[in-house]
Amino acid sequence: MVILSVPQVNRYLAEVTGEEAQVNYRVKQVKTVEEQVTAMSTQVNSFYFSAGL
Repeated sequence: MVILSVPQVNRYLAEVTGEEAQVNYRVKQVKTVEEQVTAMSTQVNSFYFSAGL
């Protein structure tokens, strides 16, 4: 087992937390895009429905 000094542990945790934040940010972006696509398809469906197509 490797024994790390406190500064090394803190730096490692900071890096891991930073990576997690980036991943979470990307996931949020993807979810936002999915929501926009869903909203657009809903609008298109309601447009065709109201147009009687």
